[in-house]
Amino acid sequence: MTREKNGFIRTVAGGNGFILTFTNVTTRKAITVPTNGSVTHTLAPKPPATGTTTFTLTGQNVFIFFPTDTGGARTILYTGKAVITNDANGKSTFQSASGKQRNLCDALA
Repeated sequence: MTREKNGFIRTVAGGNGFILTFTNVTTRKAITVPTNGSVTHTLAPKPPATGTTTFTLTGQNVFIFFPTDTGGARTILYTGKAVITNDANGKSTFQSASGKQRNLCDALA
């Protein structure tokens, strides 16, 4: 569902989830994590390049942060609720979470 109001685009997307496998290519260690259903609420300015987009993740979600993101590279499994923002340049910043967080990079080390 997408709605436009006051210069913002709001999108809600959900699904049943997937079974995801992550592998450390150096050590060959692998872990499998379920994402048993999730919903992503997105609030973006119109057009998106003009400001910050906010993602509110609920359920089980994996979010991949890149080296250029605030806090550096990491891959996190959130179970519960997490809020992450992207600025106009695409830089992601973790805002808040409730529930469980699992750093998959640490689990693969």
